[in-house]
Amino acid sequence: MAQVKRLKQIYPTEAAARAAAEAEANRAKRGATTVRLKLPGRADLMAEGRVRLTGFRPGAAGEWLVTSVSHSLDDGGWSASVEAEAP
Repeated sequence: MAQVKRLKQIYPTEAAARAAAEAEANRAKRGATTVRLKLPGRADLMAEGRVRLTGFRPGAAGEWLVTSVSHSLDDGGWSASVEAEAP
């Protein structure tokens, strides 16, 4: 059974309502598949950026939208913890 989401805003036209519904459906799909990585530190990693994974199993390889990055510096060196979702 498909999940139903009701949009609270009233739209001026059917086309605007359909566009909003499609955007919301795409947003919901995006968050359904996520990946978490711990990498050596990289200054270019930031939320809303994109990363391309190669050499991973099928389904994980490809482009991902970064949702959060946490940089840390400790005795082990500089590292970045990255969370991303399928675009």
